[in-house]
Amino acid sequence: MSTHFLSQDLIKLLESKRNYDFVINIDKEDNKREFYAHSIILEVRSSYFEDVLSNGLVRKENNIFIVDFPDISVNAFKILIRYIYGGTIYLDHVEAADVLNLLFACEKLKLYELYDYVQDSFIKHHESWIFQNFVLIQQLSSKYSDFTKLQNYLTTTVCEQPEILFGANNFTSIGKEALLSICKDENLCIEEN
Repeated sequence: MSTHFLSQDLIKLLESKRNYDFVINIDKEDNKREFYAHSIILEVRSSYFEDVLSNGLVRKENNIFIVDFPDISVNAFKILIRYIYGGTIYLDHVEAADVLNLLFACEKLKLYELYDYVQDSFIKHHESWIFQNFVLIQQLSSKYSDFTKLQNYLTTTVCEQPEILFGANNFTSIGKEALLSICKDENLCIEEN
């Protein structure tokens, strides 16, 4: 017997837009999209929504709650809203940039239970993209202490294969502190000539 009936019913509710009381505006003006949701589901599934709803930190117009997330991409939010309603998430065929945006969206919405899964998927399926954008990802991940899997992966990778850092598309934009930290790491494997 399948146990997915409830989650499928909730996904249908999300897709039907019936009885919604929450509008979520996603992305910037040129790619902006509205998502219609139900405050009770958002509140029980996300600490972020629980906080803003219980503390009155969300605007309300005509009995509809409205929140804007211009820094979350439409693709990332589609994945998250389906997770919030249905309890499942699949990232095997999601583009690298969307997975990275998804990770930061998880942080914004306080979906802590997804941190490890999203980081693992990003590392497993997008290694070459990570290498090409190594400095950018290092800079972004270092801003969030909870992204330890990604930070450890980056540190281990650069210590074992420093040429990845020096060959990254954006190597020249690495910060002084980050570069000094890497150079001082005792596990750094650089041959001296």
